[in-house]
Amino acid sequence: EAGIEYDPSRPDGKVLSANQLETLAKCPLEFFLKYILKVEPPDELKIEPGVWLDPMHKGRLIHEMFCDFMKEICGANLTPDFNRDSARLHAILNTKISYYRELIPPPSEEIFQIECRELRRVADIFLRNEEESAKTLAPRWFEVRLGVPITGQAGELESSHPITIEIDGGLRIRVKGIVDRIDEVRGSQSSRFVIWDYKTGSASKYTKNPPFNSGEVIQNAIYFMMVNKVLQEKLAQNASVEKFGYFFANLKEFGSKVEWDASELNDGKSIIADLCEMIRQGCFSFAMKKEGEPFFSDYLDAFDAVEVEVDRIKKKFENLNNEALNSYRELKKK
Repeated sequence: EAGIEYDPSRPDGKVLSANQLETLAKCPLEFFLKYILKVEPPDELKIEPGVWLDPMHKGRLIHEMFCDFMKEICGANLTPDFNRDSARLHAILNTKISYYRELIPPPSEEIFQIECRELRRVADIFLRNEEESAKTLAPRWFEVRLGVPITGQAGELESSHPITIEIDGGLRIRVKGIVDRIDEVRGSQSSRFVIWDYKTGSASKYTKNPPFNSGEVIQNAIYFMMVNKVLQEKLAQNASVEKFGYFFANLKEFGSKVEWDASELNDGKSIIADLCEMIRQGCFSFAMKKEGEPFFSDYLDAFDAVEVEVDRIKKKFENLNNEALNSYRELKKK
């Protein structure tokens, strides 16, 4: 019944985000609890000794710093220069640090200073990368809101209405998301573009079974199709996205990038189709693996023992007469 009601291929079906579909690929049951039943785990104040900012707030601070700096640089019609701009970037960072210190008091001055030094090194890594990237790419848009509420005046590409994309089988679905950044390839005369998404965690998820990791990485394909359509509708018919990339803004990955070109991302349509068929069929089983994601889920208390849950679903997978699992089976082959 939930599958019928939330079928994303219906004109009034569920509007999907990349995060929702990646959750579905990792653990369909978590998707059901979070996005269909809208069950929220209890709010718990978790204080970890030795940590000031949790991953969510640290990621938010870094995103805001990058965005504010690049908007300022582009507004002044400049290209990033490390020697000239380092002090300004650090000044923006210091403003962000002061705000987040008021919001979340650090457990100690020593821990605060350690994390501040880390953030300053991240800022330097980012700026050196931007200085190099500026030789071939020109930043055009930041924090582009597509299919989500817009605060203030809408940007050139922005729309609060969901974006309709076509996937395998001629199916049309509606999607939404916030695109961290879109660059123009220099000399392309507004016809060739590159999408970037900032990540503050590990790159391992994005390098395992690339580019889609059985649907657990599908933001690249969703944003590729979504931005392509918006560019052609609002900018020029010959405009196209030629690449999508993740930039890892942390000391462990040291500003590394994972990128795919358009030809590699086209295959994402079949992955998205499998995921949408899982929703339509009401396929909200547990995950197929005992390690990794299920153990880090906010919904762990709603599950039976992870090992028990996985053993149950594996037995159901072996029963080929269980047609509701067909799309999930297909997904796990990719």
